[in-house]
Amino acid sequence: MIKPRKHAPGGLRAFAAGVYSSTVRTCTECGQTKPLAEFTPIRGTPYFHGRCKACRARRRWELENPGLRYDGRDYRSKAWHAGRVRSARADKREVLSPGMRRCLDCGEVKTTDAFTPIKGKQACYGHCRACRNKRAMERYWSDPNEREKLIQRSRRYRERHRTARK
Repeated sequence: MIKPRKHAPGGLRAFAAGVYSSTVRTCTECGQTKPLAEFTPIRGTPYFHGRCKACRARRRWELENPGLRYDGRDYRSKAWHAGRVRSARADKREVLSPGMRRCLDCGEVKTTDAFTPIKGKQACYGHCRACRNKRAMERYWSDPNEREKLIQRSRRYRERHRTARK
């Protein structure tokens, strides 16, 4: 049984009348009456969204893919999809010897010393130092605003450390 809340629509009388204890619900979008398991619960409340999971998935997909139609797509559970993605990734994943990584940019296998460590973590960036440097130089020379920002940062650093050395 769902716990009653004082600020629920209809108040405690609605709960007493059994309005919210129903095991079926009608979707506000497709109009079909479905079991409550087909609706997404709203976190931290005893309520459920008005649209069924299939309609919410369709609506989300159409928002992310403007101009395309959702027709013919089959609604599947998150667990099913996650299992497919996980197995596809496992097929593509190669096993490298310890201390070796593949750069995401150039694709070369290099030692972990060739990768910049992420500050505060036990991990490294996915691009090797050479590729990160190449990207930084491209960004510096292609964008005058970026170049000016870096020049100003360098000047501030010099000023700060010039007074510290004296």
